[in-house]
This record gives sequence, C-alpha cells and structure tokens, in this order.
Amino acid sequence: MTKQEIILASQRYLFPSVFHYFKEPLVIERAKDQFVWDADGNQYLDFFGGIVTISVGHCNETVNQKVVEQMGKLQHVSTVFANEPQVALAERVAGITPGGKLTKSFFTNSGTEANETAILAARCYTGLQSCEIERIPAVQRQVIDLLSLHRSGQFSVCYVDGSGDVGSRDSNGLLNCPCC
Repeated sequence: MTKQEIILASQRYLFPSVFHYFKEPLVIERAKDQFVWDADGNQYLDFFGGIVTISVGHCNETVNQKVVEQMGKLQHVSTVFANEPQVALAERVAGITPGGKLTKSFFTNSGTEANETAILAARCYTGLQSCEIERIPAVQRQVIDLLSLHRSGQFSVCYVDGSGDVGSRDSNGLLNCPCC
C-alpha cells in the first residue's frame, strides 16, 4: 500500500477515537532499536516506545530470537494450564521480591484484568467487602464511577462502588467477594 492508501484506509476503517497528534498521520514503515522510519524514508528517534511495548527497542534481535523459539513450542495457552515458561517466570519473580515474601504470581493479559484482580485480592485479604463510598458526595461518586469504567471496566466498577449485581449481597446490601 502507498502512504496515501494507508492514511485513507486508516480513516475509513479505524475507530474515530484513534486520533493523531498532527494534521497528517505519520505512516511508520519500519523500525529498529530506538528508531522508526516513515513511508518517505525519514528516520525518527522513537519517544513513544513505551506504549503497548516493552522498552527493549524495536525488532530487538535477542527478543525476536526468543519469541520465535517459544512460538515453535507453545504460542499461547491460558494461565489456567500449567506450563514451563509461566512457572519459570513466577519462580524468577518470587526470587527477587523484597524479603522473599511475595512468592505467588498472577499473570494477566491487560491492565483491566490486573486492576480487577488487585481489588479482589485486597478485599479477600482484608475481609472488607465494600469501600465506604457512601461518604463521598454523589456528584464525586459519579466521576469515580466514570473514571473506573473508563480505566478498569465494568467488573471493577461493580466492586468499587457497589453499583453492580456481580456477586451476592450481605444483609446490609453490600457485595460479597466471590473468591472468599
């Protein structure tokens, strides 16, 4: 595809909330280490490398080699199933945690999943089944609801503000943690 065809297809097929920080989108053709090149051959230092990536640079040869090697054995499997790469990473993480006290890992696929798990784990650990959201004025509560929904998804909102029907409710009408 030409640069113009990519721009037109982007406008036609990508959701409108995906916007660009400039009048004409930068069409990236290739990348290596900390650099990207546009469709016109111009080279740029990539300061955006942290979005949905690990800071190892583009097309890192060591990472690429390991990815290809792993994909030849096991490309993707749910964390429901035990597998060697998963337990090897969990063991490595446990070995570097402060005081060796954090020895359990829970791997997730997204920030939403991580946030929801953190909320549930905190509730299960503390035994607290609700936050004291009623102390927050209603107008501010709506903003918290909106931010929670935007950042974390519906499930988190239900557990943070008690507005959902996920889980059972106790005699006070508060949601019970489903893992306790």
